[in-house]
Amino acid sequence: MRRDGGFTLVELLVIVAIIAILLSLLAPSFTAILLRVEMVNCQSNLHQIGVALSQYQSAHDNRFMPFRQWIRGGWYTDRNGLHDGLIYPYVLNDEFFLCPTFKRACDPAAVRSYVMTWNFGCTETYWWNLGDWGEGKSIDTVLQVKNPAALGIVTEEATYTIPGYSTFTMNDAHLVAPDWPYRDTMANFHYPGAGDIRTQIEGVANVVFVDGHVDFNTTDKTPYVLTQKWY
Repeated sequence: MRRDGGFTLVELLVIVAIIAILLSLLAPSFTAILLRVEMVNCQSNLHQIGVALSQYQSAHDNRFMPFRQWIRGGWYTDRNGLHDGLIYPYVLNDEFFLCPTFKRACDPAAVRSYVMTWNFGCTETYWWNLGDWGEGKSIDTVLQVKNPAALGIVTEEATYTIPGYSTFTMNDAHLVAPDWPYRDTMANFHYPGAGDIRTQIEGVANVVFVDGHVDFNTTDKTPYVLTQKWY
């Protein structure tokens, strides 16, 4: 029997089923592309931050920006603290301080996500009670760095406890890990494993090193990447 046009209900259901199957097959590819784009964006941000830190050093006799002043304020939703930091005049763009993965996976209200490690530009007394990490252990100038390509200066910090690797869940622009793994640690929200990110240890964090290059590292590399003690 000839039909004037259009689709029957059965034909429409078949088309919808085919589209659903195709989307399910393509979903992993879309996810992989999204993660890769976010990863590249994050590394580009950290590259710009590395350039800014280098400019500061050039203007201050090769001294590092004090880690307690590079960004001021507290929580990662504090835009005023970001703008008041020593690094902001060298960047002048809020977007360079926020990883898109952090914004998507951790907190949509975040205005920044990167942290500076505690051993750069410490005051003489701030860490006096941390033994080997205290007075006299501050890295103040580039000449004090044994291997600029191996020592990270700015990275990404977990805002949740990673089982076996951290006990603190803050992100206040400073990563403090003198007694790792009992304090802060690098994050793992790039390429995480299956399930809740707060309950597994797969994944990596991006790091900008003293020499300016950017690379990713796993959480368990925190003490090796962020301190000279382990060299």
